[in-house]
Amino acid sequence: MLDDAINKALYELDTDESHIVDLILPASHINKGFIGDMEAYSSVWGKGLEQPKLAVEQLEVNLSDALIMGKTEDMIKLMFNGVELVKFSGVSKLKDLKEDGKTVVMNVVGKTGMNSYRGNVTPQFVIEDMEIIEVKDSARFVF
Repeated sequence: MLDDAINKALYELDTDESHIVDLILPASHINKGFIGDMEAYSSVWGKGLEQPKLAVEQLEVNLSDALIMGKTEDMIKLMFNGVELVKFSGVSKLKDLKEDGKTVVMNVVGKTGMNSYRGNVTPQFVIEDMEIIEVKDSARFVF
């Protein structure tokens, strides 16, 4: 079908999108402590002082452990260093790679937060945009 061909071509379209960020971090900095430190200042963010937008480089996650969520399966939740990484749209590429059991290395842009659900509070990084820079086969152990 023509629609399928167009969707596939657009899916693989490489666009040059730039982001203005407040801080660029290596992936190792994304952990519970860092998110907690950022959230300690959340009361001062508002009009005139926006929440910082962060770029995280070389974030490696095994997509086999990812959760696809939402009625239309348009949200993905990943875990990294005890932090939930969530993306609320544009997850079709990650879903495809999850089905293939892949691990990805990506650069992401987003903001920190705390997710409170049923009394559990979890540090969170909300991904606004991402760039997959490498796809790897996930390690498999057979005994």
